[in-house]
Amino acid sequence: GGFGVLAADFDGTNDSMKCGTWPSIDVDQGTFSCWLRLDGGNGVEQTLAEIESSNTGPDGYLIYRDAGNKIHFNFKAAGGNPGVELSTNNSYTSSATWLHILIAWNSAVVGARHLYITDVSDLNVINFADMNNSSTNGSFSIGARTVPSLRLNGCLAEFFFHNTFLDVSVLANRRKFISDTLKPVDLGPTGALPLGVQPLIYESIRPGEVVTAFATNRGSVGNFTITGTLDLASTSPSD
Repeated sequence: GGFGVLAADFDGTNDSMKCGTWPSIDVDQGTFSCWLRLDGGNGVEQTLAEIESSNTGPDGYLIYRDAGNKIHFNFKAAGGNPGVELSTNNSYTSSATWLHILIAWNSAVVGARHLYITDVSDLNVINFADMNNSSTNGSFSIGARTVPSLRLNGCLAEFFFHNTFLDVSVLANRRKFISDTLKPVDLGPTGALPLGVQPLIYESIRPGEVVTAFATNRGSVGNFTITGTLDLASTSPSD
């Protein structure tokens, strides 16, 4: 068998999580991975994550499913200037099928931008400019904006974020997050296996754990506070 994980169900109405102790870090580069099951709300923007920042203007750092049903990634540079903005070419709507989202970028290196959905590249480059040491200094939210809105109606598992670039166009590097049978792999107890360092964010529910384990950050920054009531998802990407 593979690596068994459980997932957290965000109801799209009042559920979200927030970490208020987010450090000031550079996000010129990074790697993001999660498993997502979309449960409803097609044609409506839904947030996977937002990092609040005073030096980038509103909506500076967002990972979301946009109103066109495309997975969208937007990290603005300092002053709200265009930075790294990527999306999928394909649309993704509510389905029982789990999606694996894997995004990696290094804005200082030409071509260092990748977006994979369930191990297949689906990259549309909207903008790609050097972020010039743009940093975050607010809070990090999952399942909604930091001021809760545009909530996720869906389920999340194995939520991972760190400000180090991994070239996920290399198959062996994608296998650090998704198996050749398109299932979750073990990222390690603190999420350190893929990059060799403990990531900033790693939210995971292991078999036998309760759903609130998803708010306990196995990464290096603070834990999350749950708004609303999360439920264990009815299915898992490990199924």
